[in-house]
Amino acid sequence: MLENRYGTLPKIIGTFPITVTENMFWLYLPIKMPNSFYKIPKQLEQFRPLITASVDDSKVVDFDTREKSYIYITVKHLLVHPEFWGNRGGAHCDGFLTEDRNWILYDKNPTIFNTTKFNVTPDHTKSLQEFEDQWDYKNDVTYPEFSLLELNPYVVHKVAPVTRYDMRTFVKISMSTEKYNLIG
Repeated sequence: MLENRYGTLPKIIGTFPITVTENMFWLYLPIKMPNSFYKIPKQLEQFRPLITASVDDSKVVDFDTREKSYIYITVKHLLVHPEFWGNRGGAHCDGFLTEDRNWILYDKNPTIFNTTKFNVTPDHTKSLQEFEDQWDYKNDVTYPEFSLLELNPYVVHKVAPVTRYDMRTFVKISMSTEKYNLIG
C-alpha cells in the first residue's frame, strides 16, 4: 500500500483571467521537447502567460529540470452539460506513480480536491476505485476560478458534476521526463 502522501493540496501559482472565444480540444500537445525550444501553435499563444508562470518561472521549476523535460498543453473549451462534463469522472491523481507535474486552470465548475489521507495500491486500475472508496466529502477543497494550480502526483481530485449547459475552459500544462504515448 502507498500511504499518507496522497491527499495533498495543489499550490496556487496565481490568477489568470482568460477568455477563450473558439471551441478547442487540444490534448497533451507537445510544445517543448527535452533540450529544445518551445513550439506553440498560434491558436495557443494566448496561454503563454500560464506557461511562463508555471514551468518557466525559476521559483517554480529549476532550469535543469525544465530542460530535460517534455512540456505538453491540453486546452478544452467545450460545451459541457449534465451528461458530458468535459473531463474524466472519478477521483484520480495526474501523474500517478511518476514525478510528473501538472498545472491546471478552469474558468468555471471548479475541480474538487480532497485532503483525505488515502491508502492505495500501486496499481493504476485498483487505485482509482480505492480513491473513490476512501473519498471523504468533509475534506473537499475548491479554489476560485482562473486560479493556476500546481498539482504534484499526490493531489487527489475529481471534476465537479456539471448541472447545466455551459461553455467551460480547462487548461493543463504537463511536465514530464517521459514521452507521452497516449496509446493503450
